[in-house]
Amino acid sequence: MNRPTSIAGASRRRRAKDVAPATWLVRLTTSPLHYWCSFVSDSMVVVLFLAFGGRGARPFEIIAALGVGTAIYTLSEYGFHRWLYHATRVHSLHALHHADPRAPVGAPFFFTLALAASAFWLACRVVAAPVAAVFAGAFLGTHVYQGVVHHALHQGWGGAFRVLRRHHHLHHRRGDTNFGVSTIFWDRIFRTHSRD
Repeated sequence: MNRPTSIAGASRRRRAKDVAPATWLVRLTTSPLHYWCSFVSDSMVVVLFLAFGGRGARPFEIIAALGVGTAIYTLSEYGFHRWLYHATRVHSLHALHHADPRAPVGAPFFFTLALAASAFWLACRVVAAPVAAVFAGAFLGTHVYQGVVHHALHQGWGGAFRVLRRHHHLHHRRGDTNFGVSTIFWDRIFRTHSRD
C-alpha cells in the first residue's frame, strides 16, 4: 500500500549514496545512533559548562554571556551554512542532508565539541573562566536548540516552528537563500531572506 513512499525512500537513499562516498566520516554522520547520542552528549556538556560558570560568575555576567554566546552561535550557524556547507568540500557531507532531509544526518560529535572547547578557550582570553564557561554553554546550548529545531522542521512539527519550517523548506527548494535554521534574523541582516 505504501509503495510510492517506499520507492521515494529508496530513491532518496540512492541519491544520498551517490552524493558522498561511504567513508568513515559519512558512516558516522549518517548513523542514527550518532545522531541521537550527539544530542545527549552535547546537552551534558552544556550542563557542565553552565554549572561551572554559574558557580563563579555574577548574575549580570551570566545574562551577558548567555546573550553573547547565543548571538555568536546563531551568526556562526548562518555563516557555516552559507559559506562552508554550500561552498566548499564540506558540501558533499551537507548534500547528504539535502538528498534526504528526513534522514538523521548530523555534524560529527567531535566537531561540535571542538567548537564548544574553542569558544571556551577564546572567551577565557577575554573574560574570567566562569563567564567563559557560561558563554561556551550558551554557544553549545544554542547548537542543541538548533538541532532540535532542525529535526522538528524536517519531521513536520508545526506550532511555534511554522515560520521557521517554511523558511527552511524554501532553502531546500532554492539552496541560495534562507541559510538560518534556528532564526531568520541573520538572513534579514545579510539580505538572503526569501518568502517565496
